[in-house]
Amino acid sequence: MAPSPASVFLSVAYLLMGGTMAGILLSKAVSEFKTYTIGEQGITVYNYLTFTEKTYYSRQVRGFSISHFPSGGWRFLVVILYLENGKKLELRQFNFLNFKKIAPALQAAGYHSFGFEPYRWKFLNSRHFLFEGKVA
Repeated sequence: MAPSPASVFLSVAYLLMGGTMAGILLSKAVSEFKTYTIGEQGITVYNYLTFTEKTYYSRQVRGFSISHFPSGGWRFLVVILYLENGKKLELRQFNFLNFKKIAPALQAAGYHSFGFEPYRWKFLNSRHFLFEGKVA
């Protein structure tokens, strides 16, 4: 007996949804194995998975904001670093034991604070950034 078209459709839909969710989870997990060092000369990011180091010099950083994001019924804080090339680095609260020291360390090192930015959902795993076009 052949499967019904409805059951085939549901099977394909579940596979697509499951694959999408697994891909998002994997990309987030891989992107979280980093250490950030904040200094007046720049911010150094060390990736433990690829054993690579990247430095964003202070002239490459426009500023930062503090925001939150919803996750599983909770709201976690996040520090968003805005770079000159248009990219953003998000430092999420649950990845750091010393999260409360990040914003004061950035201010002490001379980086501009844009202030608080509300979370605005964009699509599945992305968001709108309030200070994207601002210049420090």
